[in-house]
Amino acid sequence: MNFLSIGRDKSALIDDIFESKPSRFLIIDDGPLIDELLLHSTFPKSWRVTDFDHQKHTFNPLKGISYTTARDFVATIDALYPAGSATLTKETGLSFILRSLLRKPPSLDQLIPPPDKKSTPGHVWAYDKISDLLASPILERVLNRGNTLSFSGTILARLNRAELGDTDCLALAHFLISRYKYTVVVPDFGFYGRKSHISLIRQNRLLAGVNFLDESPLKNELLLIDKKSASRCTYSDAKTLAEYRGLFPDPSKVDNNYNNFILDSIRGTRGTTP
Repeated sequence: MNFLSIGRDKSALIDDIFESKPSRFLIIDDGPLIDELLLHSTFPKSWRVTDFDHQKHTFNPLKGISYTTARDFVATIDALYPAGSATLTKETGLSFILRSLLRKPPSLDQLIPPPDKKSTPGHVWAYDKISDLLASPILERVLNRGNTLSFSGTILARLNRAELGDTDCLALAHFLISRYKYTVVVPDFGFYGRKSHISLIRQNRLLAGVNFLDESPLKNELLLIDKKSASRCTYSDAKTLAEYRGLFPDPSKVDNNYNNFILDSIRGTRGTTP
């Protein structure tokens, strides 16, 4: 079931995991919430936990590619390279990548053939972007060397942006999410979330956290999630959540449900809906 945590305190995501007990899930985190998860010494055996290690685990994003997963791959490239999103070159480049994927190349380094003088601008754009991905030693090692990571169980993906950098973490997260078919937990959805992830909400398998609502391009979709929790959030977000809960100001008294909900949400005593 979808769940949204708003504010700096996102421990409600951990509570929801242990309350809802998904059979398996993927969590993308810098580390603190994964550490909190690991404090629970007994995980359900059905979780089959794998602690993702970018120095040890590899997976081929092209393995078993279908039309649907090819579209997901293209959406990932679109999200990773947003600059010039309105240009014809990018649009034709993404189409070139899609057609190349449907030819089922064996590996990422063989996805786009090197362009020549007769190549279209879209071909050149596609080649440049895949080459840019593989220029990262981390991404080349993880994404271009076979498969040692199983996607059939729970995956704890500790992606430390201070260590790995924003670009590599964003790419790893998007490729992991695109391959994973079960519940996805993203405490920093403001950084990782993109329009392409709306399918996770439609499929009812997203547990997301944002520091404030306006940092996410999916703000309106996130607000439609029934189950929400706010802790150490902004006053503006607390007011929005109160309204979605059906609470409104009562000028006749200060001690009322609306004011109490807002204060609890800001101070860190969780305001939860429903």
